[in-house]
Amino acid sequence: GPPPDQRAPTNYPEHLAFDAALGWQLTPGAVNQGPVLREWEARWGLPPADLSDDVISSLGFRDDELATPKPPQQKRILVLGDSSVFGSGVVISQTFSSRLEQSLNGGELPPPRPVEVINAGVPAYTTYQSLVILRQARSLQLDGLIIYNMNSDMMAARGGADAQLQDGIRQMGRSQSRSLRLMSWLRYGLTFIRPIPTITRTHRVSLEEYAENLSEMIDIAQEDGLRTVLVIPPQRGDAEHALVDFNGLDDTLLRQLVEYEQAGPRSQRGFRAVMAWVGRQRGVPVVDGPQHLLALQQADPAAYSDERALFVDAIHPSASG
Repeated sequence: GPPPDQRAPTNYPEHLAFDAALGWQLTPGAVNQGPVLREWEARWGLPPADLSDDVISSLGFRDDELATPKPPQQKRILVLGDSSVFGSGVVISQTFSSRLEQSLNGGELPPPRPVEVINAGVPAYTTYQSLVILRQARSLQLDGLIIYNMNSDMMAARGGADAQLQDGIRQMGRSQSRSLRLMSWLRYGLTFIRPIPTITRTHRVSLEEYAENLSEMIDIAQEDGLRTVLVIPPQRGDAEHALVDFNGLDDTLLRQLVEYEQAGPRSQRGFRAVMAWVGRQRGVPVVDGPQHLLALQQADPAAYSDERALFVDAIHPSASG
């Protein structure tokens, strides 16, 4: 077989499995292992949360089973993203999607609910994989879409950029080199729990491809009549830096910032600017997560320290976050 560094991964959590179309996916029926949550609990001496009922649904979502057929009058919102949406570091009731669902329904209601917010986040997914999820989910009769992809798109490319590796998946089995390249990518994606601290010039998804992927998602949403929202994901270090208020920039300044990033640094700020620019050009609202959490932290710093911190690590929001 292939040398050790090119073999299929063997040490990833049981709730993740190989998938021919996506590279990896959540395993239906598996219990979430919660490695990031367990580290958070150990750090602060918190009692271990019971994850026995944190089971991946039959559709491969960290969510409840969806009623089939869709109940009359029910609204369904799909949330796309990576581990921040999946909820690495929190129990299922504290995920972004669950909190939003509770808010929209006026409390925690048993299914079927008037509004279902479907958690389609998967650790390490980029916009390429979320596009596949969106295409597959069109049969669920969706009404809304939230796109929360960014952090994994910015990750350093290992074994090839996602555009090449997605082609490798489609061509899998046609050549040994493609298969080995795919295995390298899978090993990276499936074992990825920690963020990469430094943004490099070679990302899993380029700024240009990131803009194209976001636009294609919006095209699908508009074709299906979905109300769509883009979310700029916040990170723990945002409070330490001067943040750009993207929604406060006029079109000229925002376009110039995007062009500057495409020609030069291609930094975290560039990805955020691209999302803001795509949203503005397509008439889609953009929620500036960094600005919201920064304002929250500045209003009462003491309330969001220690085990109440807004992030369990560099990128994953805590229950407070």
